[in-house]
Amino acid sequence: MDFITHLPMTRNGNNSIVVFVDQLSKRVHFRVLHSTATAPEIAKLFFTMIFINHELPTVIISDRDAKFTSCFWKALFKLMDTKLAMSTAYHPQTEGKPKD
Repeated sequence: MDFITHLPMTRNGNNSIVVFVDQLSKRVHFRVLHSTATAPEIAKLFFTMIFINHELPTVIISDRDAKFTSCFWKALFKLMDTKLAMSTAYHPQTEGKPKD
């Protein structure tokens, strides 16, 4: 996943492209959008373009853009109606493991 940014503005106000690449098939999915698209908007695009057609990939590679970090994942799990529960660091019991 990545963005192509700083493109000329289209009539619809878009100036960027989000790119999703399947490394196995080399199939590429593009969608035009505005550079101010939010993480929930990107997650919705991922859900409708990738997840619905190909299921959730086992590995997703992206840069550390804030849109691809925690905000994206929270929005994606909300779309899938999956609870995202974060464990506490150094507390194995929150992950269902017995306390040492």
